[in-house]
Amino acid sequence: MACPPVDGKISVQILLDRPMKETFVNCGAIIFNAPYNNDLSIEAVRAWARGGEAKLVSLEVHEINATWP
Repeated sequence: MACPPVDGKISVQILLDRPMKETFVNCGAIIFNAPYNNDLSIEAVRAWARGGEAKLVSLEVHEINATWP
């Protein structure tokens, strides 16, 4: 699914939880969810572009503690 750039940029926010992965493109212009079966012990992040070049301008990672044991 293609998303046109806004001012030459595309923003992507990905939220990972044990059962789900939620992706928001350009502040919700496109949203999709998918099952995510992982123990969340993520050690690396990769980004790539199809059909052209892209530059990763910034990356922020935040860990959120569970509200239940």
